[in-house]
Amino acid sequence: MLTVGTWAVAPVDRVSWWATLYLANWRFAGQATAYSDTEVTESLLIHYWSLSIEEQFYVLWPLLIIGGIWTSKVFPAVPLKRALGVLLGLLIAVSFRFSVALTDNLGPEAYYLTQTRLWEMGIGAGLALVGTNLTHVPTPIAHIAGGAGIASILYAVLTFDETTAFPGRVALIPVLGAAALIVAGAGGSGIINRALASGPLPLVGRLSYAWYLWHWPAIGIAIIIDRPTGTAQTRA
Repeated sequence: MLTVGTWAVAPVDRVSWWATLYLANWRFAGQATAYSDTEVTESLLIHYWSLSIEEQFYVLWPLLIIGGIWTSKVFPAVPLKRALGVLLGLLIAVSFRFSVALTDNLGPEAYYLTQTRLWEMGIGAGLALVGTNLTHVPTPIAHIAGGAGIASILYAVLTFDETTAFPGRVALIPVLGAAALIVAGAGGSGIINRALASGPLPLVGRLSYAWYLWHWPAIGIAIIIDRPTGTAQTRA
């Protein structure tokens, strides 16, 4: 629907098709334009870079599971979950190494690349792999994890700007902060967990993904429609 809305108000180039195929991150990486430097009307679908990487990880995840099954059959002493954990750990380590090296060497282009981002989702997958074990986190640990998670995310929000080389090493701060919050909340205990579960915050959480999908095109389309006739329009 977003692509159709874009077509209705702006000339379309191949970006729309890259977004539809969940490969938009590679298209934008080729432009080597920093995400923070991109105006909303320059590309109505640039926010699909992260959704593309997410879908690419969903393709990779079953392959890791197959690899874990194969490993546990070849080495019967190794349980499936442990084998999958080792493979996931290797993916996280390799991807993070790429993230550091390519951010230093490529600059803005590294922001969009799959290999510089897989480790972030890998950490989330690792938490899912641990699963129910997180429900047994002691309350004092949940307090510490929740506080550290909030502090890490706030630090990133308040100090990161367009000059921050991202993702690279600094991406550890918000990513591990988010992971710490998940750990804190898994057991349903802790002050931070109760605070985040109260008031309008759960509603915002339920709506945030849908808002993410349409907010950028909606703003861009409104700007384009409001422009005087004859002004330069965006590419999709």
